[in-house]
Amino acid sequence: MWVFKYAYVSLDFVEMNLFITLLTSNEISSAIDKYIELVKEILLKLILKTIGVLIAVSRPLYILLIMVGIILYALPVNPYKSRKVLWGGIILFIFTEFILPILQKSLLKM
Repeated sequence: MWVFKYAYVSLDFVEMNLFITLLTSNEISSAIDKYIELVKEILLKLILKTIGVLIAVSRPLYILLIMVGIILYALPVNPYKSRKVLWGGIILFIFTEFILPILQKSLLKM
C-alpha cells in the first residue's frame, strides 16, 4: 500500500518561521470532502431561495392571469385566447401551490 505525502507550506508572520507540514492522502481527501459538502450546502440554500422567490412571484401572476382570463371570456372579443389565458393561470396555480412546495420540502430533507 502506497501512501503519498504532499507538502503544505505556510509562513508564520509572528515568529517569521517557515513551517512545512506533510499531509497524507487521507487528509487531502478529507479536506476535499469538506469543501464539497460546503459547496453542496451553498447550492442547496441557493436553490431553496430561488424556489421561494419563484413562489412569491408566481402567486400574484397566476391571480392576474385568471382574472384577465375571466374578464376576457366575459367579453365577446376572442373566447379562444381568453380560455388559453385562463388555462395558463390555472396551470401556473397548480405548479405554484402544489409542485414547488413539494419540491421545496423534499430538498429540505436532504
